[in-house]
Amino acid sequence: MYKITHRDERNLKMCYPRFGERVRAWLEKCHEEEIPVHITQSHRFYGEQDELFRLGKSPVKGGESLHNFFLAVDFGFDNSENEGLQDPYTEPFEGAWKKAAIIARGMGLVSGFFWDHQDRPHLQAKIKTSTHELHRIFLKLDREGLYDYLDKNEEFI
Repeated sequence: MYKITHRDERNLKMCYPRFGERVRAWLEKCHEEEIPVHITQSHRFYGEQDELFRLGKSPVKGGESLHNFFLAVDFGFDNSENEGLQDPYTEPFEGAWKKAAIIARGMGLVSGFFWDHQDRPHLQAKIKTSTHELHRIFLKLDREGLYDYLDKNEEFI
């Protein structure tokens, strides 16, 4: 019934490829379970992250979020016939948050749903490397160098 949209595809292309594959599998599993989930954002520039921090919408600044390193996505829900995401904080989606989070956790993803400072729309890679180290690698080696590092040093995928 539900399908991966062009917006989902655009966001998946902005993820570290192996993480993006995992998120794609999560989307497909959610759709099989009739959860109308879609990716609303993936990579975030440091300035975008700083602005979210300034507005109180994120607890971390630029360089401190896995969004900055192609390892996190945010999502929302849409079960309408018209394209466009609906307000995910209202019914009929209240139960969908937990279902989507449980599916993600079962696939090796980290869901902000389960955090003390709950961030329901957030999914990220489960990695051991700190954001401080990712920041250092990214500044020194750029995106492809970061991907090489992740390929060699992370087993989350």
